[in-house]
Amino acid sequence: MASSVRPGGPPIVTMRELSRSTASVIEAARSERRPTVVTLRGRPAVLLLPLDRWRVDLGSVAPDPAAETAAAERVLKIAALSDLERRVFDALEDRPLAPDRIARKGEIDQARLPVALARLEIAGLAAKSTGGFRRTI
Repeated sequence: MASSVRPGGPPIVTMRELSRSTASVIEAARSERRPTVVTLRGRPAVLLLPLDRWRVDLGSVAPDPAAETAAAERVLKIAALSDLERRVFDALEDRPLAPDRIARKGEIDQARLPVALARLEIAGLAAKSTGGFRRTI
């Protein structure tokens, strides 16, 4: 399977890769117990989730109350980030960082940083606090 994996993110496969090697994509998602994002024309379209996170009863599928549904939401949010937003997200830490440190750490142009930070705040992936910005998830 020729999927791309961003650090800390889910495996990403294109619709074409899925159609050509469906069995291997599904087996990888199942064996690694990790969600896999399928893209269509470069944008996230479908999230493949291993069924161990779900309850399946004779044709009906429902979320398992004990499963971590927040993890699936996080995967979707991260998969939808632009390259710039992803670099900013990867540079963030659990403790607050000043914007200039984020820019240096992620090798990001400081002029483009405020827009990316604002988008991460709107998505709920970052928060502004005393001393700078930090990851929220």
